[in-house]
Amino acid sequence: MLTEAVLRHHQAYYAGDRSEWQRTARLLQSLWRQSRGLPPGGEESYHGSYLPDTDEVRHSGDAYICDDAKAAVRRAVADKQRGAVMQPTRLWSNLLSSQPLCFNLFGPLSEHVDDPRISRALARVWPDIATVTSIRYEWSPGRNDPRFLGNGTAFDVYVEFVATDGSARFLGIEVKYHEDLAVKPPTVGGRPRQVFEQSGAFRPGSFERMSTGATAQLLLDHLLALSMNLSPGSERTGRFVLLYPDKNDKVAEVVEAYAPDVVDDTFAPTTLESVVAALRDEYAGPWIDELDQRYLDTSALARLDQDR
Repeated sequence: MLTEAVLRHHQAYYAGDRSEWQRTARLLQSLWRQSRGLPPGGEESYHGSYLPDTDEVRHSGDAYICDDAKAAVRRAVADKQRGAVMQPTRLWSNLLSSQPLCFNLFGPLSEHVDDPRISRALARVWPDIATVTSIRYEWSPGRNDPRFLGNGTAFDVYVEFVATDGSARFLGIEVKYHEDLAVKPPTVGGRPRQVFEQSGAFRPGSFERMSTGATAQLLLDHLLALSMNLSPGSERTGRFVLLYPDKNDKVAEVVEAYAPDVVDDTFAPTTLESVVAALRDEYAGPWIDELDQRYLDTSALARLDQDR
């Protein structure tokens, strides 16, 4: 168990962290920042997992592990959809945020989407993928469009691909890293409830249970994917992917509560570790090693306890 002394020493102590994984993830980001010789975001006990919120940091893109990740985030900001939520502090300074993780993980892929290794790697995780054709960020088929959910729900990452059977398919991905889903649940009603009932994707009588508490956020993302499947004239169908670290036991608990009420294959919980392993099987780039070290590799933490 990480001690408060170790966390404070690395400016990775935050009283609001409720799980061992949250404390671990915050410390990993501070250690990665230190390994890069970057300054902390301030003097507070938790500022080790931040960079200074300055124009210089935003220009440098120091929150990102490689040039492709930096290029992907700059392109996404320039081309973002109206209503897309890309808060500058989260993007450029908050190392712990899942939004930089999206670009650090998928940026080297979206910048070279024609590289066949991308399709081969992602097919190791999602076997129906034949050829990936597009990767986008903070994407919705239509915010506030009544053909879908009629609200602002969007996918963190959206992957279009040609499936092994030749059909046009998609993955709508929600990425969690440090989060435990213990937040005020969104309201799920109106058009989202219509999609729930029309989809046939859920166990009868499960709406009230799934639309409250920690599962409500997952449900809205899942319903966005289902609304696309149900949209008249849609030429592309797909599923909702929840991507999270295997060590994030709080998210895993929510998945265990959510999955039994899904009766089709449109919900695909996936571990971050499995995607990193699949990429490593196809690539030899140093960015994969750094991605693993920054977000997942806890091997050095035991020594920190001994050193303090």
